Amino acid sequence: MKAVKEVMDRDDRWERLQKIQVVKRTPFEKKLDNITKVIQNPDDFNVNIASRERIDELEQRIKRLEEWIDVQEKTGRKEK
Repeated sequence: MKAVKEVMDRDDRWERLQKIQVVKRTPFEKKLDNITKVIQNPDDFNVNIASRERIDELEQRIKRLEEWIDVQEKTGRKEK
């Protein structure tokens, strides 16, 4: 009985594996897919290019710092 069940389990697993389709891609297609992923989310791949969101965030921080410095200069304060 136990042997029959093991064979049936094996057959079920084999059938599930058969349903998986393997798509063969050329090296060019693989490279193109990888480049597309990097362009879509460069921060995940650490490729020394910044995402638009990071640049926008940095620009906002710089503007706030410049405004803060201008206020400090106008009021004559020198805080550290």
